[in-house]
This record gives sequence, C-alpha cells and structure tokens, in this order.
Amino acid sequence: MPVITPRAHAGAVVRHIRWTIAWPSDTTSHASDVVAASLAHLTGERSLHGVDADAGSPAARLNAAALSLALRLHGRSGPEFEGFVAAAPHGADGHGFGFCFIEPVMAQLAAESAVGAVHQAISRGPAAGRIHDLLQEAHRALGNVWPSKDAARVLLEAWHRGIPVTRLADHVPVYRLGHGRRQAKLFNCFTHRTPQVANVLTTSKTTATQVLLQLGFPVPPNQIVQTVDEARAFVARIGYPVVIKPNAADFGRGVTAEIRGDGQLVAAFERARGFGDVLVERHVPGENYRLLVIDGVCRGVNHRVQPDVIGDGTHTIAELMRAKIAAAGAWKGLDPDDPLVAGFLAGLGRRLDDVPAAGERVRTSAVANASAGGTRVPVTDLVHPANKRLAESVAKALDIDLAGIDLITPDVTRPWHEVGGAINEVNVNPGLPFPEAPGWVLDGLFPDGSNGRIDITVVLGDLSGREAGAIVDWVRRGRVPSSRTAILGRPADTTGRRQPLDCAQAQPVVDQLLGRPELDSLVVQAAWDGTGPLVLPVPYQARLLVSPESAHQTPALERLASATLHDQTVAVATLDIGAFERE
Repeated sequence: MPVITPRAHAGAVVRHIRWTIAWPSDTTSHASDVVAASLAHLTGERSLHGVDADAGSPAARLNAAALSLALRLHGRSGPEFEGFVAAAPHGADGHGFGFCFIEPVMAQLAAESAVGAVHQAISRGPAAGRIHDLLQEAHRALGNVWPSKDAARVLLEAWHRGIPVTRLADHVPVYRLGHGRRQAKLFNCFTHRTPQVANVLTTSKTTATQVLLQLGFPVPPNQIVQTVDEARAFVARIGYPVVIKPNAADFGRGVTAEIRGDGQLVAAFERARGFGDVLVERHVPGENYRLLVIDGVCRGVNHRVQPDVIGDGTHTIAELMRAKIAAAGAWKGLDPDDPLVAGFLAGLGRRLDDVPAAGERVRTSAVANASAGGTRVPVTDLVHPANKRLAESVAKALDIDLAGIDLITPDVTRPWHEVGGAINEVNVNPGLPFPEAPGWVLDGLFPDGSNGRIDITVVLGDLSGREAGAIVDWVRRGRVPSSRTAILGRPADTTGRRQPLDCAQAQPVVDQLLGRPELDSLVVQAAWDGTGPLVLPVPYQARLLVSPESAHQTPALERLASATLHDQTVAVATLDIGAFERE
C-alpha cells in the first residue's frame, strides 16, 4: 500500500490539508494506462487537476486520480459540500495532493479511501470502470461515519458564519459547534436541546397518537396489529380506506395508503411487517404537508405531492412510469411491477394498461415521501396561520426544538378545524428541505448573531504577576461572577514571572479547554522570541499581545503587524502589551 503522510494548515477562514504519497515502485511503473482510462471514465476529460492523463510522471497521474476520488468522497454528504471542496483551492503533483476541508476526520478518511481505491484498481488490472466501482464501495463503507446531508449543510453554514466546528468522535458524526460556554452540539438534525423523551414519544407512531389525543390534538385512530385477521377486525370497526405502515420506521418505508380492499390489505401488511410492528390507521382525506418548526416557530411548509405520471395520449400508465424512472435515474417511485401499484390504481378505477389523456395527472401511490418518489412544493406563504399555530403547539407540547409536523388537510389555506384535518406524524429528525433552513437552525443555537466563540487572548512571551493580573481583570470585565477564565502557561518561577508554553505543548491543552462548557474566556501564553517562525496555538482569538525581550520588541511588532494584514484568522485588538495595560 502507498504511504500517506498528512500535513494540515488550519485557520478560521480556510483549512487546507496536503498528503504526501509514496507509491510503491511496482505501482508507478505501470500506472499510466490504468489512470488514463480511469480518469476518462470518471470525468470524460483527458486532464484533471492540472495533470494530463498522457503527460507528467506516473505518480502525478496517480495523485490526480486519488484527488478526484477524495473530493467526491469528502463531498458525498450533499451538493453543498461537494461544491465547497470543488471551488476551494486544491491540486495534485508528483509528490501528493491537497484540498480544503471543513472537518478533518472526513478529509483524512476520504484521502485514505481514495488512495486505497486507486491502488486496488491498479493492482487488479486495467479497467475503465475499476476506480468507479471501488469508489462506490468506499461510499458504502463510510456511510455511517459521514454526517447526514442536512447536518452537512448546517456544518457548512457554520463555517461560513465563522463558527468553529469540532468533531467529537471519529466513528460517529457528532459535532461541537462553538467553544466553551457558547457551544452547541449536533448529530444529524438532533441538537443538544432535543430531549430524549421526545424521541421516545415520537419514534412509536401509536405512542405519539395516544399522547396527542390526550392533549386534544386532531389525530386519526390507529392500532398495532400482529396478524392480518387483527388488521381486518380493526378495519371492520373504522371502515375503509385505511393506511398500513410500520410503527417505528422512517422515510416512508413500508407505508401503503388509501387501502380500499382485502387484497391490498394483505399485501400491505406483509410489506410493513418487514420493518417491525404493523400499524393500521384510518385514512385521512386531503393533501399532505410538512411544517418545519424550529424553536417554537413554523419557519417553512412544503406540500408533499404524491408520485404521479402525466399522460400524453399515447403511452400506458406502466410505460409512463418506466420512462420516468429511466429519464430521472434517481427517481424512487414504485416500480409498475410492484403489486401495490396495481392495487392502488384499482382503488382509483384505473389499470396499468390505461392510456391517460394528454396532460392528465395520474397518481401512482398515496405515499408522498420524497424517498418514495414524491415531490416537494414550498407553500409557506399560503398556509393559514391557524395551521401554523397547530404545528407550533404540537412541537411545544412534546418539547421538540426541531420538529417536522405532518398535517393532512384538504385546503391548507383555510383553518384545519373548519375544513378538516389531522396530524399524521411528528418527527424529531425531520430534514431541512429549505435553502434557508441551516441558517434557521444556527439562529436558534447562536442567537443575536453569535459566532459561538469565547473570548481568547494569546500572549506571546513571559509575564509578570502584575501583567497577568491586569490581563485577567480586563478579560473578566463586565462578566457575571460565575464566569470562568482559564490561564494556560507555566507556573511563576522564582522571579515571579510566568513562563510561556511551547506552542506544540499548548495546542492539545487549548483544544481540551475549548470543549469545557463552563469556560467563557481563555488566556494562552505561548513562546516566541520575536525573531523565529510563529505558529499560534489557537486559530481564533480576540486579541494578540506581545511581550518578547526588549531588544526584539520593535521588530517583533512590525513583523506581526505586517503578517496580520494578510491573515484573517487573527483578529487583533492590540499587539503591544504596554498599550494594553494603559487601556
């Protein structure tokens, strides 16, 4: 296997990592043809990241291929992530490759998987699709450690806002946004404010129904059944049409709606049983709407339109469905060979071999989830305030900070209590189907435009006890008595001066302190003599103070003043500790 050596540069504005790759000599000696074919297969181009498939060293071509795969893997969470890594600086040469990243664990895994895929492709022999197949294997292998698509959008928005992002564990995508007392935590669309009891109450659909019914909210009657005969008995009491779905599954999996006969009932029961306990529920007539409630306010509403085909006067419904699947390969609607489709159409008085008139819309399923082939149409401004208040009340009753409330009603522009309607489901991990939604989430986690950072002062050089006291007093000025300030440096020596830490020693301790939720300010002493290279131990600071030896004071200040003009990672209040003391 190739030897991979990473070298990262992290800052508040851009974070870049470069990998130096040492390819085995037997790999580079016959890599040209394989890489050229693989690049052509992946991109349809002969040149990638400045390296021509037929020119340059074999190592450069291998690194260009690995970079292409790494960018794709790093951006697998969604188009926003992919767009970020593609637009940010990146490149490959004969020594390795590098690109910008938001989250280092993802970047490292993407690079390692990409290099491994290229190496395996070459080892297994030349084939145009070899790297592509291995890329898909890497996608599947990394699926559980990558953030969800919506969580990735929140992370990217946090980066744009200057909010620090830290991954808390390599094997699970849980993130800390911000530092110290101002931090928040995120996992998918769960935040640290999402109570576990709300998750328990909403995971089971029958439990959620019981709770909402006790509170007087409109919900359809339902019941968990163990057999088809139990399902028939419950339907005999409430009547057709009904919905059958798993009691604790997401994304519309195993759901069959508008069941109107025994044949459909049996098929739907068998389908739902594959996902756990089976729930039978009265069908509520109307259209399906998802109301997104964040911090008690309904911020957006989507009309969830059921899968359909549009007639052309020539082709059958089955032919139109197959054409739609072929034209939009990612379309997830039901296949026309699925018996549930024929059963659903039968309930509408239609058949798969019917030829709809030109322009006629024919629904092919009653399940409106996007994962089942449904589409979403924003209708926020059309929704009656009473319907928004209903969703807000449900979220508040269950103490959910980020909720997706599914409302079924025949006319969303009128109050639900006038035209009829019911709460179909409540979701605590609802997805963020609006462009502005990641910003809405961060607005709640960091009110008043906060970037989540605590006050950090970096001091270069040693300090007297008086100077250290003056800095702490200034930092804590105006703070509440319970606020905590940490000073990171060596204890005072026999002369009473506090000696700084080497930056390499300070960095891991700084990282630990910034994760402590009781901390709201930090003073870090770092060593620098005013002449050598400077690597600051903190990428974010409110002020940078300099206290080198007097002989180096003036040139040190001049060097820092010049450097900080071009380094946006350093927000400098003052450089001269003497000026700081006089404030």
